[in-house]
Amino acid sequence: MNKKVSRYFAKLLVCILSVFVVSLPIIKLTESSCHRLYIFSYQEEPEFTDSLRLNTICSDQLTGDGWLIFEGENYIAPKRVQIFNPEDIIQAEILTAHAGNYSAKLMIYKEGKTFFSDPVVFNITSEVPTFEVILPSGNELYKVKKPEVFVSIKSSQPLIEASIVFNNNKISMECITEKEWNYSGILKLEDGQNKVLIEGINNHHVKGIAAFEILYQKPKYTKRIPVIGYHDIGLNGNDWMVTPQEFENHLQYLTKNGYYFCTPKEVLMFSNNWIRLPENSVLITFDDACSGVFTYALPLLKKYNAKATLFVVNSFLETKGYLTWEELDAINSSNVFTLGSHSYALHGWVDYSMIFGGGMTPKLFHLHEETWDEYLIRVKGDLLKSKEELELRYGKEINFFAYPFGAYDKETIKRVKETGFSGAFTFNRSEHYIYRWSNCYAFDRIPVLKGTKAINLFD
Repeated sequence: MNKKVSRYFAKLLVCILSVFVVSLPIIKLTESSCHRLYIFSYQEEPEFTDSLRLNTICSDQLTGDGWLIFEGENYIAPKRVQIFNPEDIIQAEILTAHAGNYSAKLMIYKEGKTFFSDPVVFNITSEVPTFEVILPSGNELYKVKKPEVFVSIKSSQPLIEASIVFNNNKISMECITEKEWNYSGILKLEDGQNKVLIEGINNHHVKGIAAFEILYQKPKYTKRIPVIGYHDIGLNGNDWMVTPQEFENHLQYLTKNGYYFCTPKEVLMFSNNWIRLPENSVLITFDDACSGVFTYALPLLKKYNAKATLFVVNSFLETKGYLTWEELDAINSSNVFTLGSHSYALHGWVDYSMIFGGGMTPKLFHLHEETWDEYLIRVKGDLLKSKEELELRYGKEINFFAYPFGAYDKETIKRVKETGFSGAFTFNRSEHYIYRWSNCYAFDRIPVLKGTKAINLFD
């Protein structure tokens, strides 16, 4: 009898201490029989800002499986709890729930009877999450030339989701951690300034919003490409020798005005309508392989991060006023120049004014004194020799040709094609520009002479 009394008072003491030590409101069970059941929280008016934690305590022999059942502004799924000993305090944790006012009660089913506690009222509150937006541009305006965007955020609170919102479209961000989210992808940006929103939702479904701006500089594409043709850079030369200062002025002008320095391959692809090139595109060429290309042009092109094409007359190399093979090696390895052929030894004229009553005939053409077969052997042999010598030395294809003196006809075009060149350049047409579907074996160029001002380069 004394043991039973002692056990009873021990249980009673546990209940009393649980109530008064933590100063909790006790909600009595809707009782059936003599069993007692309580649910309590840590505050007089419980409020939760992170996660919901309610505690249960049972008296007498009321143990077993139970459920916390919630009612309120939003749905919270019932939470299962298990009570093994009458004196146990069981904690049920709900990490994500909408902010709002709720009540909770505990239900236990035992021996055919259902027991409910009185409801405990509580409130879930949450501060609005804030974000630090991190852009590749740092604190500067984010500028892009392609509609590709990279942005990351650091949140003041854990988030269950974060999204990019633009033009009424919502795109999910990638979760790195609960507080760090990234987005990398394409947005349908408009040309000019664009405002982009970031939405993040925390554990209690409270939404935070941040914004940033992107300046999209939509690329404009060219409809035509000027090709400017130089011969030599130097001092005290003829009209075809541009001074180093003039050449630098030309490069300064092109760079300042945002010109893109393209390659002959890009020009060919543009003319075939295979690619688009920026609105301001230009191809710079040099003919003959004069020594000033190495002495003056190469350093200046490097200085302005420009590119050019050099059409080489092989037989001129190692002669006065022209490049050495060693200098040409340096030009080839500079990644500044594309090499092309200007023939092996056909850069010259044959004077027929005294013999046939004619004028000057370029060596590339069919000459009066030779048969057709002799002409084919001579010209094709020369072009092939130039092409193969450069290809063998530099281990790359030589795909472009420049007609000596810009002179060509239907037959010379055939010889150039037969030798395996992909395109050829002249000087003698009136187009001065390359357009879509221009004849790729008659690309015109604008000759640049001494005294040409930068503003008149394309005249």
